[in-house]
Amino acid sequence: MSVFGFPYIILLPALARDTLHLDATGLGYLMAAIGAGAVTSGLGLSAVGDLPRKDLAAGGCAIAFGLALCGMALVHTMPATMLLLFVMGVLQTVAVASLNTTIQTVVHDGMRGRVMSMMTVILFGFATTGALMIGFVGDRIGVPTALAAGGLVIAVVASIVLAWTPALADAAGGARASHSPRSP
Repeated sequence: MSVFGFPYIILLPALARDTLHLDATGLGYLMAAIGAGAVTSGLGLSAVGDLPRKDLAAGGCAIAFGLALCGMALVHTMPATMLLLFVMGVLQTVAVASLNTTIQTVVHDGMRGRVMSMMTVILFGFATTGALMIGFVGDRIGVPTALAAGGLVIAVVASIVLAWTPALADAAGGARASHSPRSP
């Protein structure tokens, strides 16, 4: 999601200007739609509490996020784009929060800070690299089409990873058991 999906935020000004023909105020509304989706899902996750299968939540939201990103090639009005961005804000927040929580519960206590710092580098550092790549492609085929192609990559890869989830869950269970504190 970081490389092929999160660049949508970085490329949003180009999408607003070139595809939707919006000014800075219109771009502000688009950004607000993402923020509203993120806040809504954050509050929703807080209200729901602990999800029993965070791996499924992260994988399912990643697939849905990729498909929603594919929708960028189909929408050409501000209200439809705002709705799509709201949904993407929801899905992105649930996926990242579920992934972060899963990593923190599986990783050994002594390695948690290091692993989470690498997760931060991956999420935020790779997004700029992805934006460069998607932007380069977008200059040739159009930003909406390039974003949709990135969404397709996300949906396919997340589907493959989700298909391996039982094996991953078994491995995580084994990691938890091997790193659990021993009683005296």
